Amino acid sequence: MLAASVVPTRTAPAALSVRSIREKGATVGFDRYRYLDISLQDGIALVSMGNPVGPDFVELEHPMHTELHEIWADLAADSAVAGVVLTGTGDTFFTGPTLEALHDLITAKPNVVIGQMEEARGIVERVLDFPKPLVAAVNGPAVSIGCQLAFLSDEAVASSTARFQDTHIRLGLAAGDGGTWMWPLLIGYARARRFLLRSHPLSASDALELGLVCDVVPPDNVVAAALEIARKLTRLPAFAFRATKRALAQSLRVNALLSADASAASQMATYLTPEFIEMLKQRLGDNSAPAGSQAAGRAAQQNR
Repeated sequence: MLAASVVPTRTAPAALSVRSIREKGATVGFDRYRYLDISLQDGIALVSMGNPVGPDFVELEHPMHTELHEIWADLAADSAVAGVVLTGTGDTFFTGPTLEALHDLITAKPNVVIGQMEEARGIVERVLDFPKPLVAAVNGPAVSIGCQLAFLSDEAVASSTARFQDTHIRLGLAAGDGGTWMWPLLIGYARARRFLLRSHPLSASDALELGLVCDVVPPDNVVAAALEIARKLTRLPAFAFRATKRALAQSLRVNALLSADASAASQMATYLTPEFIEMLKQRLGDNSAPAGSQAAGRAAQQNR
């Protein structure tokens, strides 16, 4: 998940101030989440992902990453939460940290890539294992693991401005956060090769044609449409829904067993490569890039 965004850099706002939903009937406190905004609407938790780059990005080692890893257990345990809608903020679903933030993090803490890749696998596994109805409201670009967050949900609604792309190879990194086992099952091996190897983007209409999203709506309607689907899912017989959802996910789990460890290890290894080092230098115009990248690679070798 350390793959950075190659979309135009946005100005990083302050970390989101999360609204506690405890007073509205929730049994789990969500006050500790700072990069995820959580509110409860008629039993549906609306989880909005903010900009991952805040003032403590380096110090806390990508704290939004940690929150995305932990939130699913809390949502599953909360008896007031019947279902979840996952969305982004503004005009972005999830594009990951900027290259500048990634460079700062691996320069200051070179061994961070090891824990981050382990955590990335945990995020994808927990989304796949989440037992309650989960609907993605894709309000804008979904990049790399953002695609996994969208398409491992039970259903996804896309804004007409949404697009989907895995940019790992463009950054000189192997795709290591779930794409190599998810995409072949969702769109077929040939299309998956084009999507991953060429970083080929999919528009919202492309995703609809492929059956990846159930609807494409105007940007202002995407959350409302997802909430309506989530409400419908929560009215289904709960045990039958969960059992069928778990069985449907088995083919994805089998694919993950074949590919997840190898792809994650490959992404860690590519932090050593001249291609990644040169990519940072070119994109940042920063001669210090090799030092941080080589340090990250040395840490990966030492921890194998």
